[in-house]
Amino acid sequence: MKLFQKPLNRILCLGVFVSIVVFFAEPNYLSQTPANNNSASIAGRVTIAGKGVPDVTVVATSATAFDGRAIGQAKTDLEGNYKIEGLPAGTFRLSPVTQAYALASAQGAPQMRGQTINVGDGEAVDGVDFKLVRGGVITGRITDVDGNPVIGEQIGVHGSNERNETWFFESARNRTDDRGIYRIFGLAAGEYRVSVGQDNQSTINSTMARSGSLYIKTYYPGTTSQTEAKVLELKEGAELSNVDFIVGRLSDGFAISGRVVDNTGQPVPMVTVGYARIETGGRGSSGMTSIAQTDADGRFRAEGIQPGKYAVFTLGGPTQSRTLYSELSKFEVVDADVTGIVITLRQGATISGVALIENNSDPGLIAGLQTIQLFAHSENPQRSFAPSAAVTQIKPDGTFSLSGLSPGKVRIGMQHYPSPPKGFQLVRVELEGVPRDYIEVNVGDEIQGVRLVFNHGAGSLRGRLKIEGGNLGEGSRLYVALVQPGQAIHTFRQHIEVDARGHFFADNLSPGTYELKVSGRLASGDSSRIPTVTRSVTIANDVVTDVTIVLNLTPETERP
Repeated sequence: MKLFQKPLNRILCLGVFVSIVVFFAEPNYLSQTPANNNSASIAGRVTIAGKGVPDVTVVATSATAFDGRAIGQAKTDLEGNYKIEGLPAGTFRLSPVTQAYALASAQGAPQMRGQTINVGDGEAVDGVDFKLVRGGVITGRITDVDGNPVIGEQIGVHGSNERNETWFFESARNRTDDRGIYRIFGLAAGEYRVSVGQDNQSTINSTMARSGSLYIKTYYPGTTSQTEAKVLELKEGAELSNVDFIVGRLSDGFAISGRVVDNTGQPVPMVTVGYARIETGGRGSSGMTSIAQTDADGRFRAEGIQPGKYAVFTLGGPTQSRTLYSELSKFEVVDADVTGIVITLRQGATISGVALIENNSDPGLIAGLQTIQLFAHSENPQRSFAPSAAVTQIKPDGTFSLSGLSPGKVRIGMQHYPSPPKGFQLVRVELEGVPRDYIEVNVGDEIQGVRLVFNHGAGSLRGRLKIEGGNLGEGSRLYVALVQPGQAIHTFRQHIEVDARGHFFADNLSPGTYELKVSGRLASGDSSRIPTVTRSVTIANDVVTDVTIVLNLTPETERP
């Protein structure tokens, strides 16, 4: 069973917004207890057509969300064998580094191919093998509307089964040459869309834009709409040629200008202004762009804005503005500059209360609550491309306050990046004595008396997922979710990724009874093939609990 990690969502965000993505867009990985002496190892073999491949570098990177650091690496010997030593306990993604070759049956973006491996303290994992095949090729020629070759443009390749997830090669070998010809090699078998140029947005301070491009983002066979792009099916080791298309130049764009004011009409200086393009149907684009900062009079100006519909808002600023949230100001660029845009900051809602540890009264642990960083995210479909968030620390007396939240459903969580606070779990959010999955807030609300209930523990879980009656297919990804019965599901639901061997583990669990539920995403997209399996397990402090979960893929009608 080979599993893959979903690429991270594309979003340009300030530090506070990173917290949102970690908690709501990706599973919350349980903290892993590091080994004292980094004594774990992972070994395997890299082959092509059954023969070992020498001098291939295999890299182990951290598989924790928003981390991705290289932890260790090793080169294969003459027989294709490798061994990465000196690893701590943790979850790693292993991938061979190749150019003209690809992993057999690999799915997803190249930086996400490989195998996820969960490693315990001092564990020696063997048999993590990789089969390579000759990569496929996509080649063609890019010209402008006058028939001239488009030179030095970087080509984008997009997996057709991904949603708002795009990856680009970052090598000179994937740019057009002096004839406008490109040749992308080393691609895994799959379905792809090909593009060139930059989004039809501002070129100013846009980390999403293709650096230096003068051309409108265009997909093969010659459309600016991703949904109308032709999907190319690439077979293993095959070459798709004559993937040619014509691109148009960006215009010089137009200027936009306006002011940021508070709800009394006073200017708000030194705040960052950003915007998102509004697509058909009113949906915002997948990324935000920072375009300007207000001056002492709250004024801002940006140039190079391409025709289209936009929403503009503030992204962040001085401390005094963090109790406010930004309304959306919508405008359309047609064929002239846009002036007089007004962005109004309103008094945001505040949620305050107290944090406590439910299962332990040790004064040392209570003091440890101060190490926890809390964050809150206000969900509102009308503001999906302009998130509102607040971050704070728990004070020595156990109180907290989260301010500046826009109207919507507010969810509160712990910051899990770069790693969760050791041993602490937020198990419940209470308002008026009732557990809440979220707290609804309106403009300027002051919600008091919220209780954040934590548990603390030192229990460990080691498990194995055993699949019978079939297989899930290459590229599937499975999790085991830990849920404490009676707790609000959203505030305490932790997912452990099942690795390529079917192993999973978690540390720093508080004592109690948990339900283990298997969930996942299949490469085929048919998640109905994953049967509902629930197991109950009791965790105790300073005890390692072993569990095996059997996932029977045999249809019930065919079982004896």
